[in-house]
Amino acid sequence: MSHRSLIRIAVSLASLILALPAHAASGMRLSWDHCAADGRVANKAFACDTNNGSELLVFSFDPPVAKTDCVGIEFVMHIKASETVMPAWWQLGTGGCRAGALVYSSSVAAAGTCTFPFGPTNAGGVAGFTADAIGPGSWRVLALTAVPATEVFSVTPGVEHFAMALSLRHTKTVGTGACGGCATPVCFGFGSLKIVDATNLDNIVMLAGHGNQGGSEEAVTWQGAYVREYIVVSERVGTFADLQCDPDNSSPARRSTWGAVKSLYH
Repeated sequence: MSHRSLIRIAVSLASLILALPAHAASGMRLSWDHCAADGRVANKAFACDTNNGSELLVFSFDPPVAKTDCVGIEFVMHIKASETVMPAWWQLGTGGCRAGALVYSSSVAAAGTCTFPFGPTNAGGVAGFTADAIGPGSWRVLALTAVPATEVFSVTPGVEHFAMALSLRHTKTVGTGACGGCATPVCFGFGSLKIVDATNLDNIVMLAGHGNQGGSEEAVTWQGAYVREYIVVSERVGTFADLQCDPDNSSPARRSTWGAVKSLYH
């Protein structure tokens, strides 16, 4: 496989079991605090000194084509610690030290100046966590937003659309029962987005754009972490991702290879 093919980003929720459509395109953005259109915030520093409050991760997109019969959005997010073991503070799935601390949100307030495409009865949530999905100290997070078939929504190219938000609560940060590791630098990658139409036959699949030294608009960090590289490769045998997360930008650059990426899944 050529190097050019290696850095081609081709990840989608559907591709976990199915082949990707040929018309996939880039245009996803991830930001702390508010929608990227309101001024993208790439890193979040938290003093880890309170159990109160939360931080907001906001997912948005600019679609490659117009569509008027959309009924839902599915997405994949990757979380990777700068250590080989995911700290207890980031054990967010069922049975984890901070289970339930990552909460879905789809509100007009969270959208800010980004276009809010959904009607009033949209619903959704975090569908699941897969531990060590892209190597030790990682999570793959699946989430979705849906509307009733009678309330289809539209998307338009050249417009920043709100997809959903995830609220990261500060619970169990300090005091009795606290979960360690809040200060550990962590990286996040917005891997894919699927806009589902009413027939489920002509969906729009958007992909993270390319290998990103230092990250891109699809990646954000926690506590000053550095996204060394974010590569997602799609082959007939499956979809493979490698999110290289360093505690800062002091380490020498390193380049993933196809074999190294695939080895994470064996």
